[in-house]
Amino acid sequence: MKKIENPALRYIHPDFVEVKTPLDASGRFMNFHSQFEPRFKDVMKWKRATNPFQAEKKMGMEGPKVAENFNWLNGNEDGIAWLGHACFFMRINGLNLITDPVFEKLSPFHKRYTSLPFHINELPEIDYILLSHNHRDHLSGKSLKRILKKSKEAKVLTGLKMGSLIRSLTGHKNLEEAGWYQVFSGLKNNLSISFMPAQHWAKRGLFDYNEHLWGAFVIQTENKTIYFSGDTGYNSHLKEVGDYFNIDYCIIGIGAYQPEWFMKQNHISPKDALCAAKEMNAKKMIPMHYGCFDLSDEPVMEPLENLLSLKQSEAHSIEIVHQKIGEFISI
Repeated sequence: MKKIENPALRYIHPDFVEVKTPLDASGRFMNFHSQFEPRFKDVMKWKRATNPFQAEKKMGMEGPKVAENFNWLNGNEDGIAWLGHACFFMRINGLNLITDPVFEKLSPFHKRYTSLPFHINELPEIDYILLSHNHRDHLSGKSLKRILKKSKEAKVLTGLKMGSLIRSLTGHKNLEEAGWYQVFSGLKNNLSISFMPAQHWAKRGLFDYNEHLWGAFVIQTENKTIYFSGDTGYNSHLKEVGDYFNIDYCIIGIGAYQPEWFMKQNHISPKDALCAAKEMNAKKMIPMHYGCFDLSDEPVMEPLENLLSLKQSEAHSIEIVHQKIGEFISI
């Protein structure tokens, strides 16, 4: 097995200096545990099967509710606002961050169920853009260009070999690529951001399978630590986060998980997301990756309903903070 890194970056801990990021024999990125390739026969098996939620979906679906006000757009308080799917605005130590910005529908066949309730230009100027991987529900060239038109000096933080894709989509050159367990360099205001493993895959075109690295982020200040999962299946890499960080807020996906036989390697279920947040000893869990896009069998709001039902029926001490679109929580 080959290994790769950004030699200019340090690791979160000496434990990982030799671990690095794995490549297969053909030089494509791979997971530590379970490998996934979207085989045509599996996709057809899924599409031909009867969807148990079919009748419910035909009755019509509504997306997440929208916040009542957006005063935070012009504020200076540290906090987190959910902008839909895997996109969050964060104000931390006076810096503005945004994760996986996608503000439009994914395609003519994938509508957006709740639109951004204000104009993108109303967002404050962004300092750092965090991109977890290359899938179109996490990386939109159109949305990126709209942000960068106002935030020309924003620095993009992402995984190895993502730079060429981002430059081709936007022309933007201020970016840094990290391998798993590496810490991005030169951040302002005592901010630290690390790139962590996720169990997923990458493909944007016909012939670029796993050519771009996927991952998660840990965002740290002197007194707060935030984990952002990107897309991931459930495995021991999630518990490992709690071995090296004291997580205050675990932002983790819960949707696009049905049918589980097909989705579980790549998208974590509400049950396993709650388990992962508990295993990493997070104080609070913020669910994401539901509500805005219809990507799998379950209705778009079912993952949140499932998660809240699980929380009510089980004795989990972790607090679940679920937000409306545009809702800002202080941290």
